[in-house]
Amino acid sequence: MEKKEILLNIVAELKNQKNDEYIEKIAKNMNLNYSVPEGVAISFTSRELDDSFFVNTDIRLITLYIMEAFKVMGREEMLNKYVLKGEQQEAKQFDFTAYKKQDEIQLPYEFSPALPVNDVYSTKMSVKVISDFVNSGIINYNFDIQRESKLEKRLSSVVKIPTINQKNVNEITKHLLNGTLKESTLYLNAAPTTSDSGDELMYDSNDYSLVVTEGTRIDVLDGYHRLLATQKAFRENPTIGFEFNVVFSNFTTSEAIKWQAQHSKATSWSKNRVTEMQQETKSAKVVKAIKDSDTEFDELIYTGQSRQGLRSSLITYNQLTKVIDECFTIQNRREEVKIADDLSGILLMINEIKKTNKTLRSQMYINAFVKLYKDDYNSDIKKYMAFLNNVLEYSYDKAYDFVLHEKQDAQAKKAAYNKLKELEQML
Repeated sequence: MEKKEILLNIVAELKNQKNDEYIEKIAKNMNLNYSVPEGVAISFTSRELDDSFFVNTDIRLITLYIMEAFKVMGREEMLNKYVLKGEQQEAKQFDFTAYKKQDEIQLPYEFSPALPVNDVYSTKMSVKVISDFVNSGIINYNFDIQRESKLEKRLSSVVKIPTINQKNVNEITKHLLNGTLKESTLYLNAAPTTSDSGDELMYDSNDYSLVVTEGTRIDVLDGYHRLLATQKAFRENPTIGFEFNVVFSNFTTSEAIKWQAQHSKATSWSKNRVTEMQQETKSAKVVKAIKDSDTEFDELIYTGQSRQGLRSSLITYNQLTKVIDECFTIQNRREEVKIADDLSGILLMINEIKKTNKTLRSQMYINAFVKLYKDDYNSDIKKYMAFLNNVLEYSYDKAYDFVLHEKQDAQAKKAAYNKLKELEQML
């Protein structure tokens, strides 16, 4: 009897059991004895064992499953009748990790057919290929060109993690599994200067082929949730036949950011994040430079949408660009750099003051602090930092009332500035 027939008979019998005890025990034994993930063994009874399965599944893995099934079902003494001892010994040498590694995507990789459209290339990718690309780590989540990230505290550091809508991922997964997902386009970017040598994308118009060269980093421009859903759906059903339209670009980071800023206006990105992505004004560039100067600013300069996240920050990205526009007339790159350096130190000191005095909550105080620095201290950073240090020392001993009662922004800004002048006189 051939292995295919033996396996089909075993699976049919397992499916007719009252419970999944045998199925789970086979999976557990294969994991313990041969390091085969339990999900792989369970898939033998959860998926359709069609011709595609037998063509793409290593016969040694099938043999291992038959061997463990015979043992679990109490028929071990019958095993030699159906599987030769030599085949059993060969199957026991099966290395699942190495077997899976042979399916990993490696660059260079060729897509065909592919068509050039303006400055990008359009091709298609199957669910399996996309899943393999994701599993191989070739596709990258680039925080510089994506939605605002979340901050997660680890033991000794704070790290960025992607903002993921799990409900969205689950819905797309369900559509893929049910065959109800409509035409969908993924946008991927081959990051310039990441190839080991030469161009990241090489197109041959003679045979309409596109090659992603070795070493190239592929960033997600749009479609990260669909990539995660595709990976998840493929794990549940490796026979899904859906294909995505995929657009490959070769944008620099700044070009990718502009692409995102244009397209995000039609999606649910926060206004603060869109401002950050566009960076068209000098003030926005200053704020970006401040954020890049210290990871602490990822939390202090807020780019999200919820008011809860704003509580632990100093000011929103949008509001800080307005403050800089109001207080400074930036003429050149040198001024941009100086203002970014000075404000970085000022904002960090303000945050220390805020920690000692819970009444310092309003964003309007950032406007007041910056205005005081520009107008009263003539942008003399040494003198101004000395003033802020005095405010901090004062806050340790006494509680100054920073509460603002004014409702209108213009009135609140003026009141905040007057309170700082009052505090300056007290010191």
